[in-house]
Amino acid sequence: MKYNTIPENVRKELGPVIAKGVKNIFSELFQANILEQNEVHEIYNDQMVCIGRLQQNDMIIDIRFFFGRELLHPLLLNIYSEDFLKENNVYEDAASEIVNILCGQIKAFMNTNGFNLEMLSPRIGGADEAGKDSDAFLNVGFSLNQRDGFMIDMETKPTN
Repeated sequence: MKYNTIPENVRKELGPVIAKGVKNIFSELFQANILEQNEVHEIYNDQMVCIGRLQQNDMIIDIRFFFGRELLHPLLLNIYSEDFLKENNVYEDAASEIVNILCGQIKAFMNTNGFNLEMLSPRIGGADEAGKDSDAFLNVGFSLNQRDGFMIDMETKPTN
């Protein structure tokens, strides 16, 4: 089955849409200044991945947020106590909220460009989904500081 692909003109606009969205999300949720990076940070096995999914009848778009707990830790300490962070799934919840907001923005952009995408709830993925051997068509790197970077990528595939 041939599936719909994302036209080149829409692909070119997705990077800036993601960059603006990520910067706004981190600014609004955490009062943090995020910088877009030209190079994409290496993904390590101990990092987490949160996956958002957009789909229509012939295509799936996965949006993956790769990050380490050390990225979110100082941001979450502005909201929660250290003890609360240790005893709860706050990192996963925060990542899911970030991806949920970003996927909503990407969905709105794509649907104004001729798509009819629906959004599924984000989920935390395993190490096997951490982008190795992926067919990602877009990788956008970011940094909270010189040490803590993260990446957003997108991949399309046909529905089954």
